[in-house]
Amino acid sequence: MSQPVLYGPITSQDSFSFSCFINATESNPDQRFEVKWDFNGKEFPGVPRQNVSDPVRLVPLDGKLLQGHLNKYITCNVRSFYVGRESSKSIFQKSVNKYFAGWQVTPEQLDISEGDPIKKLDVWSTLPIVCGANRTDCCLQLKMGI
Repeated sequence: MSQPVLYGPITSQDSFSFSCFINATESNPDQRFEVKWDFNGKEFPGVPRQNVSDPVRLVPLDGKLLQGHLNKYITCNVRSFYVGRESSKSIFQKSVNKYFAGWQVTPEQLDISEGDPIKKLDVWSTLPIVCGANRTDCCLQLKMGI
């Protein structure tokens, strides 16, 4: 098994997700894969591990589970094991890539004094902002501290 690959964010009608591609070519009905998701290198209990078996190679992470984990790097990690030999699991392979999920601001710090000319501050979300079905009045409010 090679390192997994993280895909996403993937949008659907009113949600988004990430996917972890399990990079394994062997097909064995007794082989299982355990997938865990890390945020800045740490696993959180609110995001459960998932066990899958052949032929599954793509494991989703629902965007709703990111609540409380914004402004962090997401990675997926996979290890393999065999039925009846659960105590002999391989070590986790970390995804070859990571994704920053949250807000990015440029410049990171902006000093403003009274009388200064207008300065530009760019703020963007690296995650999709999705509305519920049939809604056209979605908005996003940002609060800035001064």
